[in-house]
Amino acid sequence: MVSGGCTPGDGSAVASPDSCRTNSSASSVSYLALKPKIAYSATRYDAPTTTGVNRTACRALCTANCTCLGYFHDNSSTTCYLIGGRQLGSLHWSTRAAPALGYIKTINSATRAGNNKGGSSLASRSLPIILPCVAAFLLIIVVAWYSLWWRRKRKSGKKSKGKNSASKNVNLGLQNPRSRGTSYDEDPDDDDIVIPGMPARFSYEEIGSMTAGFETKVGSGGFGSVYKGELPAGEGLVAVKRLEAVGIQAKREFCTEIAVIGNIRHVNLVRLRGFCAEGSRRLLVYEYMNRSSLDRSLFGAMGAPVLEWGERMEVALGAARGLAYLHTGCDQKIVHCDVKPENILLADGGQVKVLDFGLAKLMSPEHSAIFTTMRGTRGYLAPEWLSNAPISDRADVYSFGMVLLELVHGRKNRGEQEQANNTGAALQTDGNNKASNVKRQNFQSQYNKLTTDKGSVKKHGEVWQMHSRANAGCDLINLISSPTRQFV
Repeated sequence: MVSGGCTPGDGSAVASPDSCRTNSSASSVSYLALKPKIAYSATRYDAPTTTGVNRTACRALCTANCTCLGYFHDNSSTTCYLIGGRQLGSLHWSTRAAPALGYIKTINSATRAGNNKGGSSLASRSLPIILPCVAAFLLIIVVAWYSLWWRRKRKSGKKSKGKNSASKNVNLGLQNPRSRGTSYDEDPDDDDIVIPGMPARFSYEEIGSMTAGFETKVGSGGFGSVYKGELPAGEGLVAVKRLEAVGIQAKREFCTEIAVIGNIRHVNLVRLRGFCAEGSRRLLVYEYMNRSSLDRSLFGAMGAPVLEWGERMEVALGAARGLAYLHTGCDQKIVHCDVKPENILLADGGQVKVLDFGLAKLMSPEHSAIFTTMRGTRGYLAPEWLSNAPISDRADVYSFGMVLLELVHGRKNRGEQEQANNTGAALQTDGNNKASNVKRQNFQSQYNKLTTDKGSVKKHGEVWQMHSRANAGCDLINLISSPTRQFV
Protein backbone atom coordinates (compact mmCIF):
# COMPACT_ATOMS: atom_id res chain seq x y z
CA MET A 1 0.00 0.00 0.00
CA VAL A 2 1.28 3.44 -0.90
CA SER A 3 1.34 6.02 1.95
CA GLY A 4 1.83 9.06 -0.26
CA GLY A 5 5.17 10.02 1.25
CA CYS A 6 7.12 10.22 -2.03
CA THR A 7 8.12 13.58 -3.49
CA PRO A 8 8.15 14.50 -7.23
CA GLY A 9 11.58 15.06 -8.71
CA ASP A 10 10.77 18.45 -10.31
CA GLY A 11 10.40 20.19 -6.96
CA SER A 12 6.63 20.31 -7.07
CA ALA A 13 4.55 19.10 -4.14
CA VAL A 14 1.77 16.56 -4.01
CA ALA A 15 -1.59 18.21 -3.54
CA SER A 16 -3.26 17.88 -0.15
CA PRO A 17 -6.62 18.90 1.29
CA ASP A 18 -4.91 22.09 2.47
CA SER A 19 -4.32 23.13 -1.14
CA CYS A 20 -7.72 24.80 -1.19
CA ARG A 21 -6.25 27.54 1.04
CA THR A 22 -3.58 28.55 -1.46
CA ASN A 23 -5.94 29.54 -4.32
CA SER A 24 -3.89 27.58 -6.85
CA SER A 25 -4.73 28.34 -10.48
CA ALA A 26 -5.14 25.70 -13.22
CA SER A 27 -1.83 26.71 -14.80
CA SER A 28 0.03 25.86 -11.61
CA VAL A 29 -1.42 22.32 -11.43
CA SER A 30 0.26 19.35 -13.06
CA TYR A 31 -0.18 15.61 -12.78
CA LEU A 32 2.26 12.82 -12.03
CA ALA A 33 1.51 9.59 -13.93
CA LEU A 34 1.56 6.42 -11.89
CA LYS A 35 2.97 3.17 -13.11
CA PRO A 36 0.46 0.81 -14.77
CA LYS A 37 0.65 -1.73 -11.95
CA ILE A 38 -0.44 0.82 -9.30
CA ALA A 39 -4.14 0.24 -8.82
CA TYR A 40 -6.91 2.10 -7.00
CA SER A 41 -9.13 -0.10 -4.82
CA ALA A 42 -12.21 2.01 -5.50
CA THR A 43 -12.19 0.98 -9.16
CA ARG A 44 -13.29 -2.48 -8.07
CA TYR A 45 -15.92 -1.69 -5.45
CA ASP A 46 -17.12 1.91 -5.87
CA ALA A 47 -19.07 3.50 -8.65
CA PRO A 48 -17.04 5.83 -10.85
CA THR A 49 -17.30 9.58 -10.33
CA THR A 50 -18.47 9.95 -13.92
CA THR A 51 -18.63 7.87 -17.09
CA GLY A 52 -18.45 8.53 -20.81
CA VAL A 53 -15.52 10.92 -20.57
CA ASN A 54 -12.02 10.76 -21.96
CA ARG A 55 -8.84 11.27 -19.95
CA THR A 56 -8.66 14.99 -20.70
CA ALA A 57 -12.17 15.58 -19.39
CA CYS A 58 -11.44 13.51 -16.29
CA ARG A 59 -8.30 15.59 -15.64
CA ALA A 60 -10.29 18.80 -16.04
CA LEU A 61 -12.76 17.61 -13.42
CA CYS A 62 -9.94 16.97 -10.96
CA THR A 63 -8.27 20.29 -11.72
CA ALA A 64 -11.50 22.19 -11.13
CA ASN A 65 -12.00 20.46 -7.77
CA CYS A 66 -9.48 21.72 -5.17
CA THR A 67 -10.20 18.73 -2.94
CA CYS A 68 -9.23 16.31 -5.69
CA LEU A 69 -5.83 14.74 -5.07
CA GLY A 70 -5.70 12.75 -8.33
CA TYR A 71 -7.72 10.61 -10.70
CA PHE A 72 -7.89 7.19 -12.38
CA HIS A 73 -9.23 6.86 -15.92
CA ASP A 74 -10.21 3.61 -17.64
CA ASN A 75 -9.87 4.26 -21.35
CA SER A 76 -11.72 1.08 -22.31
CA SER A 77 -14.82 1.84 -20.23
CA THR A 78 -14.43 5.66 -20.32
CA THR A 79 -14.93 5.77 -16.56
CA CYS A 80 -13.37 8.42 -14.27
CA TYR A 81 -12.52 8.05 -10.59
CA LEU A 82 -11.53 11.13 -8.56
CA ILE A 83 -9.35 10.62 -5.49
CA GLY A 84 -10.43 12.94 -2.72
CA GLY A 85 -10.01 13.49 1.01
CA ARG A 86 -7.61 11.03 2.54
CA GLN A 87 -8.05 8.31 -0.10
CA LEU A 88 -4.42 8.25 -1.27
CA GLY A 89 -3.97 5.39 1.15
CA SER A 90 -6.22 3.24 -1.07
CA LEU A 91 -3.51 2.98 -3.72
CA HIS A 92 -1.79 -0.40 -3.87
CA TRP A 93 0.63 -2.38 -6.01
CA SER A 94 -0.92 -4.91 -8.37
CA THR A 95 0.80 -7.98 -9.86
CA ARG A 96 -0.71 -7.25 -13.21
CA ALA A 97 -1.41 -4.12 -15.12
CA ALA A 98 -4.53 -2.28 -13.94
CA PRO A 99 -7.18 -1.37 -16.51
CA ALA A 100 -7.28 2.23 -15.21
CA LEU A 101 -4.25 4.49 -15.24
CA GLY A 102 -3.71 6.84 -12.29
CA TYR A 103 -2.48 10.40 -12.06
CA ILE A 104 -1.57 12.31 -8.86
CA LYS A 105 -2.13 16.10 -8.74
CA THR A 106 0.91 18.20 -7.97
CA ILE A 107 1.37 21.94 -7.43
CA ASN A 108 4.42 23.75 -8.83
CA SER A 109 6.94 25.02 -6.25
CA ALA A 110 6.91 28.46 -7.91
CA THR A 111 3.26 28.82 -7.02
CA ARG A 112 3.95 27.81 -3.43
CA ALA A 113 6.76 30.33 -3.25
CA GLY A 114 4.44 32.93 -4.71
CA ASN A 115 1.88 32.15 -2.04
CA ASN A 116 4.53 32.41 0.63
CA LYS A 117 5.70 35.65 -0.94
CA GLY A 118 2.15 36.90 -0.87
CA GLY A 119 1.98 36.09 2.82
CA SER A 120 5.22 37.94 3.38
CA SER A 121 3.86 40.85 1.40
CA LEU A 122 0.76 40.90 3.61
CA ALA A 123 2.94 40.87 6.70
CA SER A 124 5.04 43.71 5.32
CA ARG A 125 1.90 45.73 4.65
CA SER A 126 0.60 45.09 8.17
CA LEU A 127 3.89 45.98 9.83
CA PRO A 128 3.51 49.81 9.52
CA ILE A 129 0.14 49.51 11.25
CA ILE A 130 1.11 47.08 13.97
CA LEU A 131 4.34 48.78 15.01
CA PRO A 132 2.80 52.22 15.86
CA CYS A 133 0.03 50.51 17.83
CA VAL A 134 2.54 48.52 19.85
CA ALA A 135 4.69 51.62 20.37
CA ALA A 136 1.68 53.67 21.53
CA PHE A 137 0.67 50.93 23.96
CA LEU A 138 4.17 50.79 25.41
CA LEU A 139 4.26 54.59 25.66
CA ILE A 140 0.98 54.60 27.61
CA ILE A 141 2.38 52.04 30.03
CA VAL A 142 5.55 54.10 30.53
CA VAL A 143 3.61 57.35 31.09
CA ALA A 144 1.25 55.67 33.57
CA TRP A 145 4.14 54.17 35.48
CA TYR A 146 5.99 57.50 35.58
CA SER A 147 2.86 59.35 36.77
CA LEU A 148 2.37 56.85 39.57
CA TRP A 149 6.01 57.13 40.57
CA TRP A 150 5.93 60.94 40.49
CA ARG A 151 2.73 61.07 42.58
CA ARG A 152 4.19 58.77 45.22
CA LYS A 153 7.40 60.81 45.32
CA ARG A 154 5.40 64.00 45.74
CA LYS A 155 3.42 62.52 48.62
CA SER A 156 6.56 61.37 50.37
CA GLY A 157 8.09 64.83 49.83
CA LYS A 158 5.05 66.52 51.38
CA LYS A 159 5.17 64.19 54.36
CA SER A 160 8.85 64.94 54.97
CA LYS A 161 8.19 68.66 54.48
CA GLY A 162 5.36 68.48 57.00
CA LYS A 163 7.63 66.78 59.53
CA ASN A 164 10.30 69.47 59.04
CA SER A 165 7.66 72.19 59.39
CA ALA A 166 6.35 70.57 62.56
CA SER A 167 9.84 70.51 64.06
CA LYS A 168 10.31 74.17 63.14
CA ASN A 169 6.99 75.04 64.73
CA VAL A 170 8.04 73.32 67.94
CA ASN A 171 11.22 75.40 67.97
CA LEU A 172 9.18 78.56 67.37
CA GLY A 173 6.74 77.65 70.13
CA LEU A 174 3.82 77.11 67.74
CA GLN A 175 1.04 74.86 68.93
CA ASN A 176 -1.31 72.69 66.99
CA PRO A 177 -4.54 74.71 66.66
CA ARG A 178 -6.64 71.59 66.96
CA SER A 179 -9.30 71.87 69.65
CA ARG A 180 -10.39 68.89 71.67
CA GLY A 181 -13.44 67.30 70.10
CA THR A 182 -12.88 68.93 66.73
CA SER A 183 -12.86 66.62 63.72
CA TYR A 184 -10.41 67.36 60.93
CA ASP A 185 -9.64 65.48 57.77
CA GLU A 186 -6.08 64.25 57.52
CA ASP A 187 -6.11 63.57 53.80
CA PRO A 188 -2.84 64.65 52.15
CA ASP A 189 -4.28 63.58 48.81
CA ASP A 190 -6.51 66.68 48.85
CA ASP A 191 -3.65 69.17 49.22
CA ASP A 192 -3.84 69.94 45.51
CA ILE A 193 -7.58 70.69 45.39
CA VAL A 194 -8.36 73.49 42.95
CA ILE A 195 -11.80 75.12 43.02
CA PRO A 196 -12.66 78.12 40.80
CA GLY A 197 -12.73 81.34 42.79
CA MET A 198 -10.46 80.21 45.61
CA PRO A 199 -8.25 82.96 47.07
CA ALA A 200 -4.49 82.54 47.43
CA ARG A 201 -3.45 79.38 49.22
CA PHE A 202 -0.57 79.44 51.70
CA SER A 203 1.27 76.65 53.45
CA TYR A 204 1.42 76.58 57.23
CA GLU A 205 5.13 77.28 57.02
CA GLU A 206 4.44 80.41 54.95
CA ILE A 207 1.83 81.57 57.47
CA GLY A 208 4.34 81.10 60.28
CA SER A 209 6.84 83.19 58.37
CA MET A 210 4.27 85.94 57.73
CA THR A 211 3.41 86.24 61.42
CA ALA A 212 6.98 85.73 62.71
CA GLY A 213 5.89 82.59 64.50
CA PHE A 214 2.49 84.02 65.53
CA GLU A 215 4.27 86.61 67.64
CA THR A 216 1.87 89.58 67.63
CA LYS A 217 -1.64 88.70 68.77
CA VAL A 218 -4.11 91.46 67.98
CA GLY A 219 -7.36 89.85 69.09
CA SER A 220 -9.41 86.74 69.71
CA GLY A 221 -12.98 85.61 69.28
CA GLY A 222 -15.32 82.67 69.08
CA PHE A 223 -13.59 81.19 66.05
CA GLY A 224 -10.00 81.62 67.22
CA SER A 225 -7.14 84.04 67.70
CA VAL A 226 -5.99 86.77 65.30
CA TYR A 227 -2.35 87.62 64.63
CA LYS A 228 -0.71 90.46 62.77
CA GLY A 229 1.37 89.52 59.74
CA GLU A 230 2.89 90.80 56.54
CA LEU A 231 2.69 89.31 53.06
CA PRO A 232 5.93 88.40 51.29
CA ALA A 233 7.69 90.97 49.11
CA GLY A 234 6.13 93.82 51.06
CA GLU A 235 2.64 93.34 49.64
CA GLY A 236 1.01 94.76 52.76
CA LEU A 237 -0.10 93.91 56.27
CA VAL A 238 -2.61 91.15 56.96
CA ALA A 239 -4.54 89.74 59.88
CA VAL A 240 -4.26 85.95 60.24
CA LYS A 241 -7.12 84.20 62.01
CA ARG A 242 -6.25 80.73 63.27
CA LEU A 243 -9.53 78.82 63.43
CA GLU A 244 -9.93 76.68 66.53
CA ALA A 245 -13.61 75.73 66.44
CA VAL A 246 -13.99 74.58 62.88
CA GLY A 247 -14.81 71.03 61.85
CA ILE A 248 -15.53 70.13 58.24
CA GLN A 249 -16.50 66.79 56.75
CA ALA A 250 -13.93 67.01 53.97
CA LYS A 251 -11.24 69.43 52.90
CA ARG A 252 -12.99 69.92 49.54
CA GLU A 253 -16.10 71.22 51.34
CA PHE A 254 -13.97 73.63 53.38
CA CYS A 255 -12.29 74.91 50.22
CA THR A 256 -15.69 75.32 48.56
CA GLU A 257 -16.93 77.53 51.42
CA ILE A 258 -13.69 79.52 51.34
CA ALA A 259 -14.13 80.04 47.58
CA VAL A 260 -17.61 81.49 48.23
CA ILE A 261 -16.35 83.82 50.96
CA GLY A 262 -13.32 84.83 48.89
CA ASN A 263 -15.51 85.90 45.97
CA ILE A 264 -17.49 88.39 48.07
CA ARG A 265 -16.33 91.92 47.29
CA HIS A 266 -17.79 94.99 49.01
CA VAL A 267 -16.29 98.18 50.36
CA ASN A 268 -17.82 97.46 53.80
CA LEU A 269 -16.77 93.81 54.05
CA VAL A 270 -13.29 92.68 55.11
CA ARG A 271 -11.62 91.01 52.14
CA LEU A 272 -10.34 87.45 52.46
CA ARG A 273 -6.89 87.46 50.84
CA GLY A 274 -5.91 83.84 51.37
CA PHE A 275 -6.20 80.72 53.50
CA CYS A 276 -4.36 77.64 54.70
CA ALA A 277 -5.84 74.13 54.81
CA GLU A 278 -2.89 71.90 55.54
CA GLY A 279 -3.50 68.69 57.43
CA SER A 280 -5.49 69.59 60.56
CA ARG A 281 -4.79 73.32 60.33
CA ARG A 282 -7.29 75.93 59.12
CA LEU A 283 -6.22 79.59 58.87
CA LEU A 284 -7.71 82.61 57.13
CA VAL A 285 -5.72 85.63 55.90
CA TYR A 286 -7.66 88.94 55.91
CA GLU A 287 -6.73 92.47 54.99
CA TYR A 288 -5.44 94.43 57.95
CA MET A 289 -7.53 97.19 59.60
CA ASN A 290 -5.17 99.40 61.60
CA ARG A 291 -7.78 100.86 64.00
CA SER A 292 -8.88 97.45 65.19
CA SER A 293 -12.50 96.72 66.15
CA LEU A 294 -15.32 99.07 67.13
CA ASP A 295 -15.49 97.81 70.72
CA ARG A 296 -12.03 99.24 71.44
CA SER A 297 -13.13 102.70 70.33
CA LEU A 298 -16.39 102.51 72.27
CA PHE A 299 -15.29 100.67 75.39
CA GLY A 300 -11.55 101.35 75.39
CA ALA A 301 -9.33 102.30 78.31
CA MET A 302 -9.14 105.77 79.79
CA GLY A 303 -7.69 108.29 77.39
CA ALA A 304 -8.92 106.55 74.23
CA PRO A 305 -10.32 109.03 71.71
CA VAL A 306 -14.09 109.28 71.82
CA LEU A 307 -15.87 108.74 68.51
CA GLU A 308 -17.59 111.87 67.35
CA TRP A 309 -21.20 111.72 66.22
CA GLY A 310 -20.23 111.98 62.60
CA GLU A 311 -17.90 109.00 62.97
CA ARG A 312 -20.59 107.01 64.74
CA MET A 313 -22.98 107.76 61.93
CA GLU A 314 -20.45 106.54 59.35
CA VAL A 315 -19.85 103.38 61.38
CA ALA A 316 -23.57 102.67 61.54
CA LEU A 317 -24.09 103.29 57.82
CA GLY A 318 -21.01 101.28 56.79
CA ALA A 319 -21.96 98.27 58.88
CA ALA A 320 -25.55 98.47 57.63
CA ARG A 321 -24.40 98.54 53.99
CA GLY A 322 -22.16 95.52 54.55
CA LEU A 323 -24.94 93.48 56.17
CA ALA A 324 -27.44 94.53 53.50
CA TYR A 325 -25.07 93.28 50.82
CA LEU A 326 -24.75 89.91 52.56
CA HIS A 327 -28.54 89.63 52.79
CA THR A 328 -29.52 90.87 49.33
CA GLY A 329 -26.45 91.43 47.15
CA CYS A 330 -24.92 87.95 47.00
CA ASP A 331 -26.02 85.08 44.79
CA GLN A 332 -26.98 83.22 47.94
CA LYS A 333 -28.16 85.00 51.07
CA ILE A 334 -25.56 84.93 53.84
CA VAL A 335 -26.63 85.34 57.48
CA HIS A 336 -23.78 86.65 59.59
CA CYS A 337 -25.09 85.18 62.90
CA ASP A 338 -22.59 87.12 65.03
CA VAL A 339 -23.04 90.88 64.55
CA LYS A 340 -21.32 92.74 67.39
CA PRO A 341 -18.80 95.57 67.80
CA GLU A 342 -15.91 93.08 67.88
CA ASN A 343 -16.76 92.09 64.29
CA ILE A 344 -16.93 95.66 62.97
CA LEU A 345 -13.42 96.85 62.08
CA LEU A 346 -12.19 100.41 61.57
CA ALA A 347 -9.28 101.85 59.61
CA ASP A 348 -7.87 105.25 58.71
CA GLY A 349 -9.87 107.27 56.24
CA GLY A 350 -13.20 106.37 57.80
CA GLN A 351 -13.18 102.78 56.56
CA VAL A 352 -15.77 100.55 58.22
CA LYS A 353 -15.89 96.84 57.42
CA VAL A 354 -17.74 93.80 58.77
CA LEU A 355 -15.69 90.70 59.65
CA ASP A 356 -16.36 86.94 60.10
CA PHE A 357 -19.27 86.69 57.66
CA GLY A 358 -19.90 83.21 56.28
CA LEU A 359 -17.93 81.39 58.98
CA ALA A 360 -21.01 79.96 60.72
CA LYS A 361 -21.18 77.18 58.09
CA LEU A 362 -17.66 76.07 58.98
CA MET A 363 -18.40 75.34 62.62
CA SER A 364 -18.10 71.79 63.91
CA PRO A 365 -21.31 70.09 65.10
CA GLU A 366 -20.20 70.06 68.75
CA HIS A 367 -19.57 73.81 68.64
CA SER A 368 -22.83 74.46 66.80
CA ALA A 369 -24.69 72.79 69.65
CA ILE A 370 -23.31 75.40 72.08
CA PHE A 371 -23.42 78.27 69.62
CA THR A 372 -24.85 80.83 72.04
CA THR A 373 -22.42 80.17 74.86
CA MET A 374 -19.41 79.89 72.60
CA ARG A 375 -19.84 83.44 71.27
CA GLY A 376 -19.72 84.91 74.74
CA THR A 377 -21.86 87.98 73.82
CA ARG A 378 -25.40 87.03 74.71
CA GLY A 379 -26.46 90.64 74.68
CA TYR A 380 -26.53 90.58 70.86
CA LEU A 381 -28.44 87.34 70.32
CA ALA A 382 -31.89 87.54 68.79
CA PRO A 383 -34.78 85.78 70.61
CA GLU A 384 -34.74 83.07 67.92
CA TRP A 385 -31.52 81.67 69.37
CA LEU A 386 -33.17 81.10 72.74
CA SER A 387 -36.48 79.73 71.42
CA ASN A 388 -35.01 77.32 68.83
CA ALA A 389 -36.89 79.20 66.09
CA PRO A 390 -35.56 79.24 62.50
CA ILE A 391 -32.66 81.67 62.06
CA SER A 392 -32.98 84.22 59.23
CA ASP A 393 -31.48 87.57 58.29
CA ARG A 394 -33.80 89.17 60.87
CA ALA A 395 -31.48 87.82 63.56
CA ASP A 396 -28.73 90.00 62.09
CA VAL A 397 -31.10 92.99 62.11
CA TYR A 398 -31.76 92.48 65.82
CA SER A 399 -28.05 92.20 66.61
CA PHE A 400 -27.33 95.29 64.53
CA GLY A 401 -29.97 97.18 66.52
CA MET A 402 -28.12 96.31 69.71
CA VAL A 403 -24.92 97.67 68.16
CA LEU A 404 -26.74 100.90 67.27
CA LEU A 405 -27.82 101.33 70.90
CA GLU A 406 -24.22 100.88 71.99
CA LEU A 407 -23.10 103.44 69.41
CA VAL A 408 -25.52 105.96 70.89
CA HIS A 409 -24.91 105.20 74.58
CA GLY A 410 -21.21 104.43 74.35
CA ARG A 411 -21.47 101.48 76.74
CA LYS A 412 -22.23 97.78 76.57
CA ASN A 413 -25.89 96.85 76.55
CA ARG A 414 -25.26 94.33 79.36
CA GLY A 415 -23.27 96.24 81.97
CA GLU A 416 -23.79 97.37 85.52
CA GLN A 417 -27.14 98.97 86.32
CA GLU A 418 -26.45 102.67 86.14
CA GLN A 419 -28.37 105.90 85.99
CA ALA A 420 -28.80 106.77 82.33
CA ASN A 421 -31.04 109.85 82.45
CA ASN A 422 -28.23 112.21 81.51
CA THR A 423 -26.07 112.47 78.46
CA GLY A 424 -22.73 112.04 80.24
CA ALA A 425 -23.64 108.68 81.80
CA ALA A 426 -24.08 107.21 78.33
CA LEU A 427 -20.31 106.90 77.99
CA GLN A 428 -19.64 105.41 81.43
CA THR A 429 -18.23 101.90 80.77
CA ASP A 430 -16.78 100.89 84.14
CA GLY A 431 -17.00 101.58 87.85
CA ASN A 432 -14.00 103.85 87.90
CA ASN A 433 -15.36 107.32 88.77
CA LYS A 434 -12.25 109.08 87.52
CA ALA A 435 -12.43 107.45 84.10
CA SER A 436 -16.16 108.09 83.91
CA ASN A 437 -15.74 111.79 84.72
CA VAL A 438 -13.08 112.24 82.01
CA LYS A 439 -15.22 110.55 79.39
CA ARG A 440 -18.29 112.47 80.57
CA GLN A 441 -16.46 115.77 80.03
CA ASN A 442 -15.32 114.73 76.51
CA PHE A 443 -18.79 113.61 75.58
CA GLN A 444 -20.44 116.74 77.06
CA SER A 445 -18.09 118.91 74.97
CA GLN A 446 -19.10 117.11 71.77
CA TYR A 447 -22.75 117.28 72.75
CA ASN A 448 -22.64 121.07 73.34
CA LYS A 449 -20.83 121.61 70.03
CA LEU A 450 -23.38 119.50 68.18
CA THR A 451 -26.41 121.30 69.66
CA THR A 452 -25.04 124.79 68.98
CA ASP A 453 -23.77 124.12 65.41
CA LYS A 454 -26.72 124.26 63.01
CA GLY A 455 -24.62 122.76 60.22
CA SER A 456 -23.77 119.77 62.36
CA VAL A 457 -27.40 119.36 63.39
CA LYS A 458 -28.47 119.35 59.75
CA LYS A 459 -25.64 117.06 58.60
CA HIS A 460 -26.13 114.55 61.37
CA GLY A 461 -29.86 114.89 61.82
CA GLU A 462 -30.40 111.16 61.65
CA VAL A 463 -27.89 110.59 64.43
CA TRP A 464 -29.53 113.26 66.54
CA GLN A 465 -32.93 111.63 66.14
CA MET A 466 -31.45 108.24 67.01
CA HIS A 467 -29.77 109.71 70.10
CA SER A 468 -32.97 111.42 71.26
CA ARG A 469 -34.99 108.23 70.93
CA ALA A 470 -32.32 106.25 72.75
CA ASN A 471 -32.27 108.76 75.67
CA ALA A 472 -36.02 108.43 75.94
CA GLY A 473 -35.66 104.68 76.24
CA CYS A 474 -32.82 104.63 78.78
CA ASP A 475 -35.16 103.92 81.71
CA LEU A 476 -36.67 100.99 79.83
CA ILE A 477 -33.22 99.55 79.01
CA ASN A 478 -32.35 99.61 82.71
CA LEU A 479 -35.48 97.65 83.57
CA ILE A 480 -34.88 94.73 81.21
CA SER A 481 -31.77 92.77 80.28
CA SER A 482 -32.17 93.46 76.55
CA PRO A 483 -34.81 95.22 74.43
CA THR A 484 -37.43 93.44 72.37
CA ARG A 485 -37.35 93.33 68.56
CA GLN A 486 -40.23 95.82 68.38
CA PHE A 487 -38.28 98.33 70.45
CA VAL A 488 -35.18 97.93 68.33
